Amino acid sequence: AYLPIDWLKLRANYTRGFRAPSGRELVEDRQYNFWGNPENKAERSDNYETGFDILTDSFNFSLTYFYSYTRDYIYQHRDPAYPQNKVQNADKQIRDGLELFASFDVAKYIGWDDFVIRPSFSYNYIFRNKEKYRSYSRWEDNTMQEVPKYSLAAGLYFKHVPSDFTANISASYFGQYNSRQQSYYTLVNVSAEKRILNFGDYGQLNLRAEVRNLFDARYCGSVNRTVSASGEVAGYYMPGRTFYLAAIYRF
Repeated sequence: AYLPIDWLKLRANYTRGFRAPSGRELVEDRQYNFWGNPENKAERSDNYETGFDILTDSFNFSLTYFYSYTRDYIYQHRDPAYPQNKVQNADKQIRDGLELFASFDVAKYIGWDDFVIRPSFSYNYIFRNKEKYRSYSRWEDNTMQEVPKYSLAAGLYFKHVPSDFTANISASYFGQYNSRQQSYYTLVNVSAEKRILNFGDYGQLNLRAEVRNLFDARYCGSVNRTVSASGEVAGYYMPGRTFYLAAIYRF
């Protein structure tokens, strides 16, 4: 990372990744029609990213380009001719894209020291999501259904500093999952937290409430899908609306 001026950071990163196959990816699970493979190899990857950050007292902005090259990627192979989902290695997998994030503290900008009012926005876009198999040489686009082509998220964070009350609302939009399926959905989450007891040097007790997936309790995405023996693709409902109420002791 390099800071040519106080508010600008230039950065680049390289990492190598390794993931051994899980036990379920190595054995058969006939009860759930899920077939692993004891010959599956570990995944190995080379990962690159570069970008910059703009950081001021009230404004944050970042833009990142990432590139990942993975060998022996473990995936679920869905063949319409067979009822089971076979887990096996792909020869190679390439994924690259852009990540953008921006936030702005309105309260700090106008001089409201007792408040934090920070809207935020993020955008992710996948340029390539390709795999190549050992059995044939061509690349296939967007074969992994759990990775959306693009996603958007926006949120608003609010805090009243004297009373230690915070609230947050966020909305996430997920775009198309692959070239053969159209699947879009939006999720909205809301949370609030308030200090109810202050023990000074011994901490404080907060009350927190949260609702996840506020509007669409039965949204159906492409993440959990299977192929029946007849070749029909069936969708499974994702986790629905959930409510949380908690007492939190912070020290």
